[in-house]
Amino acid sequence: MSTLGSEAFWSHFVKHHWGRKPAVFKNVLDRPVLSPAEMFELVRLNADHLRAGSRKVMLRFYGDAYNAQVLEDFERYLPVAGERGFDGYRRRLKRQLGTDEWGMALNNLQATSPKVWSFGRELAHSLFSRIGLPGGRISAESFVGPYRSTPFGVHKDKFHVFTLPVVGEKTTLLWPYAQLAPQLGLSEREDDRQRIVMTPFRARVPGTATPIVLRARVGDMTYWPPPYWHVGQGQGDFSATIIFAISETSTPNEWLTKIIGELPTRMAPVGPSGRRSAARHARKAIGAIAAHGRHLQSERFAQTLRAEMERRASALSFDPPVEPIVPAPQLTVRSMIESDRRFPILTRENGESLDCFINGYVLNVAPPKAMRRLVKRLNRGGLFCAGELCELTRGWLADEGCEGDSEPILAFLSSCATYRAVREK
Repeated sequence: MSTLGSEAFWSHFVKHHWGRKPAVFKNVLDRPVLSPAEMFELVRLNADHLRAGSRKVMLRFYGDAYNAQVLEDFERYLPVAGERGFDGYRRRLKRQLGTDEWGMALNNLQATSPKVWSFGRELAHSLFSRIGLPGGRISAESFVGPYRSTPFGVHKDKFHVFTLPVVGEKTTLLWPYAQLAPQLGLSEREDDRQRIVMTPFRARVPGTATPIVLRARVGDMTYWPPPYWHVGQGQGDFSATIIFAISETSTPNEWLTKIIGELPTRMAPVGPSGRRSAARHARKAIGAIAAHGRHLQSERFAQTLRAEMERRASALSFDPPVEPIVPAPQLTVRSMIESDRRFPILTRENGESLDCFINGYVLNVAPPKAMRRLVKRLNRGGLFCAGELCELTRGWLADEGCEGDSEPILAFLSSCATYRAVREK
């Protein structure tokens, strides 16, 4: 990661910039996060996932970027098989749209791009080892296209934002929160500062507020904290950026929504509409809410919440996590594997078994003592022979009076490779 990977850079960044003020850091990367060809393939891959109905993919397409015309029927404007790069793709869109101006926003790229995830994980580790793990989440996004300004205009959100151009130049205009808040009826209260707000302004704002201008090219990185108002600006030149957005906190409601939303609650139809039916619906809803209330006070809920925290922590707050390797690696006793001590597998005993939290996924294995010792050995980091790890684990099992063979141990190590806790050398 060049300068971006140095101790001195992050010490300076945390002391002078994190949560304080925007900045552009010039020439901090030897090479971009992705090459132009890799960026195009990532867009095409996400387009394929979208067509296949994947819920992990979030993609918005703006047919007239300046006027923020969000197209709902946009699949025909996405990259297709046979297109090899942005040049040919842009020529096709110009014929179809009748304009050179369009924009595309992609979210959760860390799930579909191991390379973006790997870069982001390095960035997150360098930062979080100094400020602590945030209570919120981190995700990788991208804006792509020859647009004149961010399609939805001047806005603010609750994220710390790192922007790294991979194609072209990225210019961002920013205004401190207090400069625009009065014009929008917002106060200095913390809840107002944390709200996500889209303003009625386009690329410029009324009054005499002078923006902070950040210009970044390939190899540079920009940063700004919440709650700066901001908008991307261009001259219709093509650009593509990788963005890492970090929220420091999650509200209790966010956690409750996630966990309660996964609980089974069946509310069957109660017949024709009318006052009597409405009363029945109300009784059923009250019953469901009461059941949730009892669940919130249970030890089961506490265990679920702790496990969710462990899962998120194992992914360094990336959510959703990076997709598993497909096809799954099948290790043998001759396989050599490598682990990185900076990114340990987290464990928690679960009765007669052990939950292992690996980059946002959970594996349940048994028996807990021997498998915990195996995980502890992996977490030291380094190069290991899978066969030697099997022998060690079988010895630990024997110490517990258990018999064991290598197959389930190899299956566990293969799962670790599938979820990228180790890699085969």
